[in-house]
Amino acid sequence: MLSPKLNFYYHAGKGLQIYLTTGRGFHSNDTRAVVVEHGVQVLPMPTAPIWAPSSSRSPNLLINAAIWQIYLAQEFVYGGDGGTVDFNGKTRRYGF
Repeated sequence: MLSPKLNFYYHAGKGLQIYLTTGRGFHSNDTRAVVVEHGVQVLPMPTAPIWAPSSSRSPNLLINAAIWQIYLAQEFVYGGDGGTVDFNGKTRRYGF
């Protein structure tokens, strides 16, 4: 399976760079789902864009922040009481 990635970098001025990166890959917080389903079509395929400015106005200081999102084709929820892994459907997460 292909996992393409795409990165864009833009130098907005002296000491300021902005980048956008996106790609597809595999994501799992819990490998028990892979074992339970015998590895058949289990690992969700996420798409994750990240936008971030980076500034180095001083030679001794680098400031970097990121805004990110992740879209999962399937999310797993672990039921601790029964030791089961349930499939919860598509999900979107984001953060700073």
